[in-house]
Amino acid sequence: MSEDVADDAAFLGVNVRDQPTTADAFTQRFDVTYPTATDVNTGSVQLAFAGKTAPNATPATFVLDAKGRVSARVLGSVDPSILRALVTTAAATPE
Repeated sequence: MSEDVADDAAFLGVNVRDQPTTADAFTQRFDVTYPTATDVNTGSVQLAFAGKTAPNATPATFVLDAKGRVSARVLGSVDPSILRALVTTAAATPE
């Protein structure tokens, strides 16, 4: 999926529950091609989205527009076709 919309989006996975070894095993098993970060110990990424866009479930997907504003939030798994539509909408948002 991340390769399909590479012209319009960048992907970053943020692990908020597993230690790096477990997260690395997941990314290898599922052939995750985008970069990932670990935020288990500090919770700084979750705090950055605190308030109305807090990731209240895992997985949570945030789509940001070109200015870094949250364009969409999906709690739980997201169908690739829906994610494509959300990315397309965010990419078309006027700056």
